[in-house]
Amino acid sequence: MRCLDNRESGKVQDTSLLLNSYRKLFFRSISGIVLIEPEEIIYVEADGNYSKFILSDGKTQVVTSLLHKVEGMLPSRDFIRVSRSAIINTSHLKRINTKQSECVLSINQVEYRIKVSQERLRSLIEKVREM
Repeated sequence: MRCLDNRESGKVQDTSLLLNSYRKLFFRSISGIVLIEPEEIIYVEADGNYSKFILSDGKTQVVTSLLHKVEGMLPSRDFIRVSRSAIINTSHLKRINTKQSECVLSINQVEYRIKVSQERLRSLIEKVREM
């Protein structure tokens, strides 16, 4: 993904370089470019050829990037892919239900239940132990 960097007289640069200088992620949406701060993200889910961000303010934002591209842009210390269709922000993780293979994310007393694949359940538990 590429975007415009206004600081350097309109030169096009790689988005990953801009992440370090702005701390916001740049994504294309149907209507233009969307800027999202990683801290605002509760989770991201696949939606066909799009990715849907569920944000802490209760809004959702759909971008025209596949989930694996989004995964590569998110800081790995805070985010983990829990299934083929979801990435969670571990700072909002409250519980892991191993019997039902799901995790519970919570912010502002609102809970989100996300299915966790059996293959990724172990890596999620390990990541939580490292926190």
